[in-house]
Amino acid sequence: MDWKQGCVSGFYLTIFISLLMVLAQVVVHKAIAPEFFPNMIRYNLEHGNKKAGEIFNLQSYLYQAVFFTLSIGVLYAAAVAYFLCTRPKN
Repeated sequence: MDWKQGCVSGFYLTIFISLLMVLAQVVVHKAIAPEFFPNMIRYNLEHGNKKAGEIFNLQSYLYQAVFFTLSIGVLYAAAVAYFLCTRPKN
């Protein structure tokens, strides 16, 4: 495996994992902890954050999860591919 092949397969895994993160966020915030966003908004409003409603909502968390997963996944894929690539024998 050379570095390019490792990166490409890592990028595919990153895209797949970012799609799974969307599903995980929906499951967590709809089924497991549906009171998370109202509690966070209330807490932040009590402590002076007037933009709590814009920050703490499902759409914002989905964007954050996807873009964080994609950005970190690309970096990890490149780093892991570099360390795992096989060198041609002399």
